[in-house]
Amino acid sequence: MAIRNVNIPRVYHERGLLAKTSCFYYLLGCINGKLFLLVEVFLLIYIKMFSALVFCLVLVGCLAPPPVADDSGPSGCCDWPSCYDERTGLCLDTCLNTWSQCPGKLFLMNCYSAYMSPFGELPLQCFPDAQPHLQEVEDLGLTGTPAKIREELHKLNAKNCHPRTGICRPAIPA
Repeated sequence: MAIRNVNIPRVYHERGLLAKTSCFYYLLGCINGKLFLLVEVFLLIYIKMFSALVFCLVLVGCLAPPPVADDSGPSGCCDWPSCYDERTGLCLDTCLNTWSQCPGKLFLMNCYSAYMSPFGELPLQCFPDAQPHLQEVEDLGLTGTPAKIREELHKLNAKNCHPRTGICRPAIPA
């Protein structure tokens, strides 16, 4: 394979770089021929395939149905904010289902307020003292607001505590 019609500078002969540069000059000579045509065809095919892929992805994204949001009701107690529990005089963290001291300068709504959440007042199962007795509430057929049901539960679970020892016993209804 001889290189024709290419002027190789004298510097390359002196430094022994003729072998390294001869391939480069050969490629330059072929660019005007078939090699350039093959590269051009390859690039055109690549660009068209990439454009088709992008078009398909955009089309699939546009035609996909929107996600269905289930806004029919609350997903749990965390859908209500923390609130002030009148019965205990403490703040109720609805997500953790625990009572704690209320921060000094923080105003919290009453747990029984109908305006606490878009879903209304806090449901009975979100109160830590009523949660263990939900089955009992159903068995007894207690109905009404959470405040009324909690009051009834506390009457049913009343205890007599000794003032000196602090020992509590269930109160026997009269």
